[in-house]
Amino acid sequence: MTELGHIDLASLVCGALALAVVGVLGRTRFVALGALGAIAIPSVVVFFPWFDGVAQVRETGDLPTGLPMPEIPELSMLSPELIAGAASVALIVLVQGVGVRESVPEPSRKPNAVSRDFSAQGLANVASGFFQGMPVGGSVSATSLNIALGARTRWAAAFRGVFVLVLVLAAGG
Repeated sequence: MTELGHIDLASLVCGALALAVVGVLGRTRFVALGALGAIAIPSVVVFFPWFDGVAQVRETGDLPTGLPMPEIPELSMLSPELIAGAASVALIVLVQGVGVRESVPEPSRKPNAVSRDFSAQGLANVASGFFQGMPVGGSVSATSLNIALGARTRWAAAFRGVFVLVLVLAAGG
């Protein structure tokens, strides 16, 4: 809140528009279109001249095309600060994962296996490090979106990941 003078009005309006679209459509029979509208409408609006100040992905750096090739991480970058930061992120990811698991009951009524979730998240994050990936965890927003769109099982997240992979491969170039 100390940088209120540096807020870009066009970016603020674009973000507020996305939230308004989700909020309005969430109260209608078109609730399933809320997420799509929240992405599509601001994406079109940024092409109007008075929204020139909105930062777009193409302006923040080059995006690699295709899938990244595996690399061994540079161990020379390892430092106490990096380890402390990684431990902090790991803790947040684990707490977030437990929150998702506890807030969304397992449809099959199996007992919660938090340790299995921790292991899976840890292995996934270690593997992502070999592909220049970022650490990830359970997402309340993605889980809520899946449920709102009619997902019946946790496989919806896996299918979403496969869809994104296909999209990256097909449209990456």
